[in-house]
Amino acid sequence: MLGAQVSGDAQGCELVTVAGERFLLRAGDKDLRRGEETVPLEGAPLVAGGRLVAPLPRLLKALGAKVTCTPEKGLLIANARVVGMELRGGPEGLSLRLRVTGPVSGSLHWLREDKRVFVDLRGAELDTGGSRYLGVAGAYRLRWAQFSSDPAVARFVLDLYQMPEARWRSEPGGGAFELGKPGDDPPFFTPQAPSLLSADLETLPGQGSQVRLAFSGPVEYEYRVSSNPYRLILSFPDALGVVASQRSDSGQSPIRELQVAPETGRGLRVELLLGWLMRFQIDQDAEARELRLTMEPDALVGKRIIVDPGHGGKDAGARYKGLLEKDINLAVGTRLVTRLIMAGAQAWLTRDRDEFLGLPDRPAVATAMEADVFVSVHCNAMPRPNQHHGTESYYYTPQSQMLAHVLQRSLVGGLGRRDNGVRQRRFAVLWRPQQPAALVELMYLNHDAEHALLRTPEVQERAVEALFDGLRGYFEGMPL
Repeated sequence: MLGAQVSGDAQGCELVTVAGERFLLRAGDKDLRRGEETVPLEGAPLVAGGRLVAPLPRLLKALGAKVTCTPEKGLLIANARVVGMELRGGPEGLSLRLRVTGPVSGSLHWLREDKRVFVDLRGAELDTGGSRYLGVAGAYRLRWAQFSSDPAVARFVLDLYQMPEARWRSEPGGGAFELGKPGDDPPFFTPQAPSLLSADLETLPGQGSQVRLAFSGPVEYEYRVSSNPYRLILSFPDALGVVASQRSDSGQSPIRELQVAPETGRGLRVELLLGWLMRFQIDQDAEARELRLTMEPDALVGKRIIVDPGHGGKDAGARYKGLLEKDINLAVGTRLVTRLIMAGAQAWLTRDRDEFLGLPDRPAVATAMEADVFVSVHCNAMPRPNQHHGTESYYYTPQSQMLAHVLQRSLVGGLGRRDNGVRQRRFAVLWRPQQPAALVELMYLNHDAEHALLRTPEVQERAVEALFDGLRGYFEGMPL
C-alpha cells in the first residue's frame, strides 16, 4: 500500500512507510496509531474472509498520499507526495534530492536546443510549484511544478547556460537529480544572487553603439523593444544592482542613454534609450557573467530577404467589392523584391504567381535560402465593413521585435494611416522561421476609405517604398 511494508495478521498489522514512519492498525479500533499520536479513520477496521479490511481515504492520507475521490466514476486515486527538496553541491556539480511518500518512477529528458534538462516523477504530486536561482554548475535556475494530475507527473527543470552531464538516480524514499559532478557527499548549497558589477555604454566607429554589462555570477535575461519613446529593455530576473545612468558621448549614436534600475518586486532592468531603430546583436560569455549588446549599421547590399505575399490560389484572403487581398499582396510583394534587388540585396518571393502555398511552406523558403529576414505582406479585414482602419505589424519571437517596429514606423510614415502598433502573435509564418520575421497588415481592405486607397497603383507603390525603407533602415539604421 503506497510502497509501505506491511506485517501482522487479521487482528492487527504494522505499516512502515518509505520514509520509515510506523503505523499500527487494529481490528475494531477506529484510530490509526503512530506512536502516541492517533489518526481517526472513517470507521473501525473489520476482519473479513480472514483479512483485515479498513476504510482507505484517511489511512492513505496518513501514509502521506495525495488522495482524490471521484464517486461518480467509483474511483479513489492515491499518489505519492513530494515532501522534501534538498539542494547540495557547488561549482562542479549539483544534486537535488527529492523525498516522496510513496513509490514513483523518475525519467530524465533533454531539450538541448532550449538548454534545458528536466526530470519527470510519475506518480508524484506537489503541494505547490516554484523556482529558485542557482548560478553554478552550468545551471541558471531550478523550477518545479505539477506537469499533469491525471496521470500525476511532477516536473523539475534546470535552465542551463552550459551543457554538463545530467542524470536521475533512484533512492529509497525518493531520488536525486544530479548535474555535473557533485561528489559523493556534497555540502548544502545556498544560492547567491548575482550583482551588477559594471555597465558601460561605448560609441563605436561608424556610428555604432555597444553596451557591456558585467555581473558577479551567471545571469538569465529577457529583452523587448518598447515605443513612446523607443527603448530596448533588458530584464535580469535574479540580479541585484543600484540606480545608475550613462549618456552617449555622441549625438549620432544608436543608443543615447543607458539607465539601470531595480525591477518592481525582484530583479534588475537596464533600459537603453534609442536614437536609431536598427537590428542588434546580444552576446554572452561562456560563464554567462558578461553580456555585450551591439548596434552597428550594416549595408543592405548582399542581405538575403524573403518576401511572402500572403494567401494565393484557392485562398483569396480578405475580399471586398471585387478586390482580393491575395492580388494586393502579390502586387506589393513583387515590386518590393524588384526594388530590393535593384538596391543590391538578394531577395526572393515565396510565390511569384497566383498559386496556393501552405503556411509551413512559406517560412521553409527562408530556411532553405538561409535568409537574414522574412517579411509577410497582408491586408487586414474585420467581420463587418468599416469597423476598423489603420496599419499594424506583428512578430512572435523576441529576435523579431525590432524588425516589426522598424517596418511599422516606416509604413505609418509612408501610408499616412492610423498607427495600430506592433503586436505579438503566434501566427504560423512567424513562429516557424529561424531568422527575424514580421507580418505587416498594410490597411483594412473592407474599410471604404482604405479600400479605395489599396486599389490604386500609387498607394501600392507607397507601400513598396515604405517597406523598402523599413528593411534598409533595419540593417543600416533608421534615425528617430
